[in-house]
Parts: sequence; C-alpha cells; structure tokens
Amino acid sequence: FANCVFSFAFFCAMLIVWLALASLVHLGDASIQIIVAPDEGVLVKQAAQELQRYLYLRSGALPRVANELPEAVQDDVILVGKLAELQARRLGLAEAMQHEEHHVVQSLPTKTGLIHVVYGASDRAVLDAAYHLCELHGIRFRIHGDIIPSRATWAGLVKMNVSAVPRFNERGLHPFHDFAEGPDWWTVNDYKALFAQMAKMRMNFFGLHTYPYNKQQVTGTNEPTVWIGLTSGVGPDGSVSPAQSYPTSYQSTLRAQWGYTAINTGNFSFGGKYMFEHDCYGSTVQGASCPFPATPEESAEVFEKTGALLHDAFTAARAVGLRTCVGTEAPLHKPFDDTTHSSREYFQGVFERIMRTYPIDTYWLWTPENWEWDHLTTNSSDFQQAVADFAALLQAHDDVQANFTLVTCGWVLGPLPNRSIFDQVLSTRFVAMSSLDQNVGNSPIDPAYKQVTRHSKWAIPWMEDDPGLTVSQLWVNRTLSHVVDALTYSIEGLLGIHWRTVAVAPQVAAMASAAWDPLMSGVFWQDWVQSEFGASGALAETLTEIFISIDSFSMPRPVTWLNGPGGIGPDPASCSLPNQTFAFADTFCALEESVTEPGAHARFLYWCASFQYMRQIAAFKCLWSKYDAAMAVVAAAPQPQRRALAEKLVLPVRIDMVTVATKLMTLQLQTVSSRGEMGTFYNLLSHSLAPAFDDKVDLLLKYLEISSLPPAALPPGQYAGPSRIVVPTVRTSIVSSEQYWIQAFVLSEPLFPGRVTLWTRALGSTSAYRGTVLNRITADRAVFEGTFDATSTGSFEYYVETTSNLRWPPGAPDVVQTVIVTPQ
Repeated sequence: FANCVFSFAFFCAMLIVWLALASLVHLGDASIQIIVAPDEGVLVKQAAQELQRYLYLRSGALPRVANELPEAVQDDVILVGKLAELQARRLGLAEAMQHEEHHVVQSLPTKTGLIHVVYGASDRAVLDAAYHLCELHGIRFRIHGDIIPSRATWAGLVKMNVSAVPRFNERGLHPFHDFAEGPDWWTVNDYKALFAQMAKMRMNFFGLHTYPYNKQQVTGTNEPTVWIGLTSGVGPDGSVSPAQSYPTSYQSTLRAQWGYTAINTGNFSFGGKYMFEHDCYGSTVQGASCPFPATPEESAEVFEKTGALLHDAFTAARAVGLRTCVGTEAPLHKPFDDTTHSSREYFQGVFERIMRTYPIDTYWLWTPENWEWDHLTTNSSDFQQAVADFAALLQAHDDVQANFTLVTCGWVLGPLPNRSIFDQVLSTRFVAMSSLDQNVGNSPIDPAYKQVTRHSKWAIPWMEDDPGLTVSQLWVNRTLSHVVDALTYSIEGLLGIHWRTVAVAPQVAAMASAAWDPLMSGVFWQDWVQSEFGASGALAETLTEIFISIDSFSMPRPVTWLNGPGGIGPDPASCSLPNQTFAFADTFCALEESVTEPGAHARFLYWCASFQYMRQIAAFKCLWSKYDAAMAVVAAAPQPQRRALAEKLVLPVRIDMVTVATKLMTLQLQTVSSRGEMGTFYNLLSHSLAPAFDDKVDLLLKYLEISSLPPAALPPGQYAGPSRIVVPTVRTSIVSSEQYWIQAFVLSEPLFPGRVTLWTRALGSTSAYRGTVLNRITADRAVFEGTFDATSTGSFEYYVETTSNLRWPPGAPDVVQTVIVTPQ
C-alpha cells in the first residue's frame, strides 16, 4: 500500500511538472532537456539555468527547458531538485543526506535509458550539484571567471555517480583591505562577480577586516568598512551623522601610504594612464573625496556610500548562499579620543549601524598584527584589554539583540605562551576561533588549534603574501599541506586570505577543491594545465613539470617588503643570479605556439608575461645597484671631474634602467585582466620605480650641469606593447531588476581614438547581434562603460569590439561571454 501511495504521489508530481512547465521559457532545440518543478526556490531554478548555460557553452547547442517529458527516456534528461530526489527514491537509489550542502549527481537507469538527477540537502546544495555536474564535463571555475573546454571535445553527457559532502563547514575567502591589488579598488560589480564564482566553486563564506580608527590617518588605519561610533550617531536608515564621522579611505593613487608615492594617473608612465579614468583613482565610495574626505559631511558621505556598496554586494552574496562577515580590531580605538563612553556603548553603535545598513552573518573581532611580530604574551596589558573588549562585544550583542554570530580572529590564535587561551577564557557564544597562519603563511597551521575544544575552529591560509605581492606566487602544495593540518586539528573552517584574483587562481582552486575531496598537488597541476591551456600528451606533461618545479617555496622571489608590499630595491646580488633562476620562464614561453585555442592562448600569455617580468625585476635591481655605485663614485671625485664621470658612468646605466623598466612594465601590462593587476601596475610604478628614478635626479642634474635629462634617461609616457582591450570586471549573472554594467579599456599607442561597442543577443540565439556603443568616460583616457537592459532578451551572450577590430573575449565572436538573468 505504501508503495502504491508513493507511486501515485510521484505520478502527480510529474503531472504537475508536465502542465506547469508550459509557463517556463522554451529555448533551444538541443537533445538535452532540463526538468525543474515550477514551485522550486530561486537557487534551484538558478541551478537549472546554470546547467542550461554551461551545457550550451560546452556543446554548442542550447538545452531545452521542456514542457513535457519524452515518451521514452533517453540519456539526455536532467531532473533538478526535488523531482530528481523523488526519482532516485522511486528507484531506491537516493542518498541519505549528511550535511546541509551534501549533494548528489547520479545517472539512474530506466527501461529505455539513463536519466540524470541533480539534488541535495538544501537549495544551495542543489546549486552545488549543478556546478559539480559542469565540472564532471570538463568545465572549471576560477575566482575570476570560467574555463570552458573546446566544443570539439564534447562527447555528450557522461555517466555520473557522485555523492559529495564537504570536509569543512565554512569554505571561503578573506580578501584583505589595504593595498591597491585587493578589494580597495573593487566596484560593487567586482564583489558580485566574485560571489558568483565562489558559489560555482562551492564556497560559502566571505569575510572582511577593517583597520581601526587613528586620528593621525597613518598607514594601516581609518577604513570605512565598519564605522565605529555611538548609537546616537546612527540614523534609522543606517546613515551616520557628520558629528560622529571621521575621515576614512581605501587605497588610491594619491594616498601616499604603505610606501607608495602619490601620483596623478595622468602622469603615469609606460602608457598606464590609459586604463585609469580618474586622476585620483581608487574606490568608488571615495567619489570626489579622493584621497581623503576633508569635512565631516564628506566623511559621512564616504560611510554612506560604503554602506550602500556593502548592502548591494552582501545582498547578492546571500542570494547565492554565501555567508558574509565584517569586523574590527581589539583593543577598540574610539574616535576623537572619547574617554566618556565605554567600549560596550561603542559596540552597540557599531552593531546597530550594521543591522540598519548591510546584512552580515558573522562579526569577527581581531587581535592586531603586532601580537605576532612582538610575540605578545598573556602578561601584556593588550591581552587584558582584548579580553575586556571581547566581553563588551558580547554584552553589546545582547543589548541590541544582534542577528549575527560572533567569532575571534587575528594574526595569531592567541598570545604566548598559550595560544589557545581564548578557548578557556571566552564564552562559547563566540561560535568560532580563527586566525591567519603565521609568518605570512610560511609556517604550518598552529598546533595550538589542537588544544581548542570549546569552540569551533577556522584556519586562514595565505593564498599569497604581501612581501611578494607584485609577482607570481604559486602556493598550491603549501596550501594543500595546510588543508591536511586543518583536518588533523579538527578545524571546521577554511578561508583563504588574498588580494589579487587571477594571480592566485591556482591555489584558491586547489583549496576550494580540497575542501571537498583529498587532492595532491601533482594531480592538481595536471588538471590545471589541461583545463587552462587545453594541453594533452607531451605538452601537458612538460607544462605540469614546469608548474610543479616552481610551486610554493621553489618560486624565485625578486621582491620583498620595503615599507610596503612587493618592493624593489637596489641589489648587487641580482647581478650574479644563476642563469637557471628564471630559465623556467623561457621554457614555458617557448611552448606558446603549441597552445592554439584563443582563450587558452590568452591565459598562456598571461602566465608567460608574469614569469618574464620577474626576470626584468631582477635585472632592474642589478642596474639600480650599479646606478647607486656610480653615483657614489661621482660624489667622491673632485668637482672638476664629476661631469665627465657622470656622463661616462651614471647616465648610461640610467638609460639601461629605463630600457629594462620599459620591458618590465610593458610585460606587466600584458597581464592586466582585472583590478588586481591594475593595482600591481600602480604598486610597481609608485612604490619602486618612481623612487628609483626620482630620488637622485636633482643630484645627477647637478653633476651633469644640465636642467633636464635626455628623453632616453626618463621613463616614457608611451605604451610599448601590443594593442589590447581589457574587461576588468566580468559578471556572469544578474537579477532581473538589474541592468548589466560593463567597463572596458584599450591599451594602445597613441591614445585609442575610436569607439567600443557591446554586441548582445539572447542566450543561444542565432539572430544578429545588437550593438550598444559604450561611453568614453574621460577624453584623454581609453576607458569606456555602459549598461545593457536584458528585459527583452533574458539571459544573453555578448562580446565587445573596438573600431580597430580588437575583440573581447579572446576568440570573439565565435567565443562569447554569457550572462544568466535570475529571478529577483
């Protein structure tokens, strides 16, 4: 009787689907059909949309959203969500769910063929399952975009049998605010693009740190992510009163912090000015208050814009099943040196403002960086103050009935000699304890995590470190080692700290994958070269060997921390580096002709240029040391001999420095594909090259007895590389109420004078594209932007083209970028 009832229920459910799916959009004539119940949640419907999109990109034919099931099931039907689970149960093959993100992708037998089912323990798990199915068909997801194999390799749907349970409850990213390479320069669309990719990579957590208030506005202070103030300063809508506002900013090209030189982008050398639309370039929240707000009203406006950005971004994060987190440092730094109000009162204000402004799931309170480098102990007053602040935080959380959880974090788990002491002294209402891995990730996960028994535990391995921020860092093997450590210590959360996106894609992908399944670095690199470059056979073996040879601690490091990240300085040791130091770059780049598919070729050129400009950095350091040595010789010579010596010894070396710097920056500009590389360009220019060329220039002019240097001795303003069009922010989904925003810039010499057009059509359509001319933002720059209203098309595909026939993405119009439009 029970079986009859179950069969009848299944028949009714299928009948409902046959009738109700008639209301869904019918697209495509492909043999693959995707069936999803019309009463499913937004994430399950998005799962069906994503399957349609990616199987279209993979096969060249747009799968149909059918309004009826075929009379005889063939190997081309995919059931999504509860219908999938119902089919599995009917056949007695359903999995018992073990975790809220446990998901299943199965190919189930029927009398006439296989039917593929995609389901999970929650709506988010169904979305995970859909992306997992895509990966089973060769698609790879990175934090900056998607990798789609050539359609020539498509052989139809494969037989699948996957049941996936995550090894960590929290799996995500911690992009760090402070430098131009990171979130300081992200627009709201950059956040949304990242969140979409994180969901595809089956991550679920995103956290931000905020440097605290300091009235001196010195390096590493006064960021607007979290406002610190009293409840009396917060309006009903989360606005902050000017009276309780203070100057805050993110990194900009005119904020001379972290060792950078303030430079107007219009004065950028090497053609870099063409990709920056504003003279003071930075976060969109600064607006006209770049680099710093000058009045209380402007300070309040920066907080308001930051709150609006985070509201929009974090709402999008929640829409794809991500949890969000922000936080500040302890001891709490109160604005205006307020000694009247307690930390508890300030935390009340912080929490009230957050709840009225943007959605979060977690607030973490950090212990500062000096706890690691100063080897802070439990005897320090800073420890006692931190414990008091944690108590005040908890009290304020109760006072305002905050709707988010609390977590501890820091550069270390806790003070010496007992790093796990917070586990003993803090309430278990702090749901987790977390910390960055020590020594910028070069030390294993702290064994003290083993002693933490009363709280959940999250580890934060470094995807890259700031001393090496301007060059390639490949930390796959080290990251996977830290994953093993985390499992050994029963750690439940795994978050990667980073700034850039494209540059850290390998280790982030490895971490995301290892958060679900065991993974060895050699296996990862083999898959990486196959997916990134379309490599197989001997080519794949050679490329795999190259990446393994430079993984983790084997990668040369020509930069270091010099009052800021990724600095270059004079170094005579660079003059005698062994020939084999950068031989891997030559070996890699020599394989370019073997990589022919346009997207794969573009990705290959990114890594080739990244490796080659590291060699130029080393050459520049050598020349800089020779330049300083030559200047010292001139300075020590008698006055009558200085001009001749400067002409003979110094000027030729300086000209060589300009030549090498031009090679370096031209190569770096070949890597620019996101705001991270834009930040790297600014870092190299303002932090290292500007001091190299400017510090002694007045003295050199004096020695040479001239008023200006010859052009060959000055960094050129012109761009010396091949013409390129770059789209730095690539979103792959929008909600139905949004317009699609796109920005592109053109690197060429002279300044690109023409137009840039966005060509769009409905996803999978064979009709002609419709063009929208993008607007040039600033007359003397080559940055263009515009929007597209997808109301008439729904999900769509596009490419971008210049009047000089540059196109994006690589391979367009045969290769296109796709965007799905999801329900509100």
